[in-house]
Amino acid sequence: GIPITAFSTGEGTGSVSCTLPEVIEACDHDDINIVRIGTSGGLQPYLQIGDLVVATDVTKQDATSERPIDLLYAIQKRFHDPDHPKWKKVMDRVRYRYKTSEGFGEALAETFRHHRVKGDYAPSTDRSVFIALTEAALANHVNGQKLFEGSINTTADIYANTMLAATEEHDEFAVSMETSAICAYRDFYNLVDGRDINVGTLLMISDNVVGEADNMADFFNRKQEFEEAHILAGLEALLELRRVDN
Repeated sequence: GIPITAFSTGEGTGSVSCTLPEVIEACDHDDINIVRIGTSGGLQPYLQIGDLVVATDVTKQDATSERPIDLLYAIQKRFHDPDHPKWKKVMDRVRYRYKTSEGFGEALAETFRHHRVKGDYAPSTDRSVFIALTEAALANHVNGQKLFEGSINTTADIYANTMLAATEEHDEFAVSMETSAICAYRDFYNLVDGRDINVGTLLMISDNVVGEADNMADFFNRKQEFEEAHILAGLEALLELRRVDN
């Protein structure tokens, strides 16, 4: 076995911004694998209650996940010239707080070239965690529990957006109220604190926003079985990731 830390972020990206930084900063090691195991509203009519979704990337419809990197983006956007009088001053402040290296400015610019699309933060999960979660879910899912892989959506306005969702078509599989913020803090700490954080999300459908699941009775009769398979898949993925790291 391996030691793990299990904690609840609370509901929504705002709660993630309060809890996740403290957990990351309390970790003794820089290489951290974070797996979000949670429930989700389905955005495809064929999704049944209890189905699993492994996220590849996130459509961001919240403001909180911008905040961890707003400062860094502002620096890169406004003071990208190393000769700018404010560049060194701001860099010194960031280096003092997060013990970053002299090459921080160049790393910052490269990070935002990679992660920003048309000026907007575009979060995604890490390939290594995605693979581990997919394999573990395939190995541990129970009869009647299907596995899907693809994009999800993070929204801060869950009630209004849920009502709108019923009238729209979606490319995403499900709604996650936390994943984009988790990705944002990964990027923030990897850049400014030299961490090696990898994240992934394994969701279980608890209701369907755009359709009517027809397996509700079966799910509640086997609720514990479905939930145990969900949690076990996440734990097995973490174990496999640590084996690979070692």
